[in-house]
Amino acid sequence: MNDIIIAEFRWMLKQELIYSYGLNDQEAYSAIKNSYVEDMLVENPDFILHYSLKDTANDVYKEFMKIPIEI
Repeated sequence: MNDIIIAEFRWMLKQELIYSYGLNDQEAYSAIKNSYVEDMLVENPDFILHYSLKDTANDVYKEFMKIPIEI
């Protein structure tokens, strides 16, 4: 997977967390870096990139806020 595509995805995900969930820049960055999404972007980016940005942001936010994620 192209590193530029992954970097753009992280940026868009951070923006979604800021605008949709009211996190500040540092909180959004931390939420992404400490989430399962970050692990998946490293291990299997094709898998995580097939989900919508809004769904992924919702999962990251819930994980950050320690709200159970529905599977």
